[in-house]
Amino acid sequence: NNCEHPIAVLTVVLPANQALLPDPLSFPAPRLPATVIARPALQLRMRDAATHGSLWVCGPAGAGKTTAVAQWLRAARRNAIWLRLDTADSDPGVLLPRMRDALAAHTNAVPTFAYGPEHRDQLARFARLFFRTLLSRLRKPLVWVLDNVQDVDSQIIDTLLDMAMDEAPDALTLV
Repeated sequence: NNCEHPIAVLTVVLPANQALLPDPLSFPAPRLPATVIARPALQLRMRDAATHGSLWVCGPAGAGKTTAVAQWLRAARRNAIWLRLDTADSDPGVLLPRMRDALAAHTNAVPTFAYGPEHRDQLARFARLFFRTLLSRLRKPLVWVLDNVQDVDSQIIDTLLDMAMDEAPDALTLV
């Protein structure tokens, strides 16, 4: 059981009238089958934890993390962008544009960010500017789920999530 890199959910401010980009690795919260077992105590704990600015969901593969978050989103009637990560996202040059593109349709204007090899030694600085600029352009509450965080290099994802949390507006909750 490795809970070092749980699913992350970011509540951000985005307009409700925009559709998600057709990226096959970006998708709305998974549909829940009719036979999912209700977990009211877990849902209450998630709801309460999310009000404090952060919520970590971790457990072994198959434990039901994705289902638990999807149930919470449905019960809370929250809009969501769900971004499934994989090992290719260990390259910030791949992950940062995917993060930007996932949010692009939900912002006033998306600046161009060009992360390249010259930024490799300054990832935290680049990420801080990236999230400060991007998150300041978001509107209306939305949950942003980063699924399979454990597949991304821990140094990369830890740095990016730290900077996202530091630069998050009040409406942002990391889960």
